[in-house]
Amino acid sequence: MRTTIDLPDELMKKAKIRAIEEGISLKAFFTRCLENELLIPAGNSPDPAPYSGNEIPVSDGGRRETFSALKTALGEVKKELPELIEESWKDL
Repeated sequence: MRTTIDLPDELMKKAKIRAIEEGISLKAFFTRCLENELLIPAGNSPDPAPYSGNEIPVSDGGRRETFSALKTALGEVKKELPELIEESWKDL
């Protein structure tokens, strides 16, 4: 089924990067995300852990990462991204 959803630019960028990192299509990525979310009964979503001030939430069941850990991860992604993009073009 085709549908149109208006998503924030930053969220879409993150979704594209994650799909590339995992070597899957955006369709497969969004399908998996929706399937996982729909496994949780309505009104039973886990509450995120309290914010401590030096962490930022990432979409993984409320897990939190420090800025330095995310900066390290971002550096790794930046190193791998050109190769991942080139590989994804081969699949088109």
